[in-house]
Amino acid sequence: MLGIAFYNLCRVHESLRCTPAMALGTTDHIWTIGELVQAALEPQDVPPLPDRTPQSTLKLGYTPLKLRVIPAEKSRVLDKNGFDLSTQKRIKYELNTLTKYSR
Repeated sequence: MLGIAFYNLCRVHESLRCTPAMALGTTDHIWTIGELVQAALEPQDVPPLPDRTPQSTLKLGYTPLKLRVIPAEKSRVLDKNGFDLSTQKRIKYELNTLTKYSR
């Protein structure tokens, strides 16, 4: 967190010619590292975070849809004409291509 604060409050950027915090109007001067550390160590009155438990969007008495699982297609091997090969033909086709290129 101090690295982000240093980047935004202490480091002068070449393209901006000031710090990003000065460009946004958050501060009016370039902070020193001492100011940054002092601000980081000061106790702060920070309100507690709000409860983030999500509220249900379901209405009372509403039953959500049951999802149907669609099985994936089996992998298909097509011959040079684009036709689907049966298992037996696929094995022969793979053996032929292996022997053809292994010579």
